[in-house]
Amino acid sequence: MNIIYGICSDGLGHATRDMPIIDYLIKKGHKVYIVTGKETKDFLKKKYKNITIINSLSIAYGANEVKQLKTVIDFLASFKTNPKNHKIVKNLIKKIKPELIISDFETTTITLAKVHEIPCIAIDNHAAIFRTDVEFKIKDLTNLFIAKMVGKLRCFRADWYLALCFYRPKIRKARTEIFDPILRDEFYEVKSKNNNYILVYNRFQDKNNKIISELKKIKNETFHVYGLNIEKTEENIVYKKTGNNTKELANCKAVISNGGHSLMSEAIFLKKPIFSLPVKNQFEQHTNAYYLEKLGFGESHTSITSAKIKRFIKKLPKYKEKLNKHNFENKKLFFNRLDKLMQELVYKKKEKKQIKKIKLKK
Repeated sequence: MNIIYGICSDGLGHATRDMPIIDYLIKKGHKVYIVTGKETKDFLKKKYKNITIINSLSIAYGANEVKQLKTVIDFLASFKTNPKNHKIVKNLIKKIKPELIISDFETTTITLAKVHEIPCIAIDNHAAIFRTDVEFKIKDLTNLFIAKMVGKLRCFRADWYLALCFYRPKIRKARTEIFDPILRDEFYEVKSKNNNYILVYNRFQDKNNKIISELKKIKNETFHVYGLNIEKTEENIVYKKTGNNTKELANCKAVISNGGHSLMSEAIFLKKPIFSLPVKNQFEQHTNAYYLEKLGFGESHTSITSAKIKRFIKKLPKYKEKLNKHNFENKKLFFNRLDKLMQELVYKKKEKKQIKKIKLKK
């Protein structure tokens, strides 16, 4: 069948976790048409041909925090581009006549699925927040409210929600299921080692290089740092250009990163303890970090110091023990459910249209 796959273009985390699903759909004989923003398109274009660009809403980040006012202003300003986005996707719908739309937190495709009566499945990790009784710290209550409202505004029209996350909150909304994250094939094939370095993903590094200065104080440890797009060695820091770092992740002994879902899921799968610095005001990341601590896979912090990192390193055996007892479910469970759900929704929609035609004839 022809499928439109809408991908949120806020960072590349959405795209990396959608790739194995798109690959599976193509392998099954479906024709997939991707709708996303320019940055994600540039990332995906080497592998996929059918990509349509729309203006995509992004969260405004500062030094490891979400700029809430700027994000709200950008969100309101995005309404000006909605008609253009809708026109682009409407033309695609008219051209390919999709039988199904899948959305990873992408608003235009999920909205037009409802308008054009096309079955729609939301596949993302966000549904684990706004469709469940997710646990949280009291101080994050305001951010929880904002996260739930954003989730409902962006993705409330899907026929079904498949949430992919490493934790299991109680589901409170119908038409919602939770599965373990689906990773790229290379993660299932790579052999995990424990070499003597810690991987640091430094996307939201502050201007004063606070993280780097603290890492340099720990002379007996080596840190491989991604995110600054430079390639050099400086004291105990090995800077790496951003790229495919699967082997780097598989061979490190621990990870320091924000609370992003994709990297955290990959690290947990490869049994790597995590020192998490969730982005301030980004509830999804704080939720990931909360469950990371609760499950005993690592630590969550609001700031980084050499003392905190040293304490984290001493606890690595304890975190490793917990991780070794945790295994992701077989990805076939998700794909089998997706196959069945696709057929069910498409059949129901066709049946509904047939009944509508019969009623009109009468």
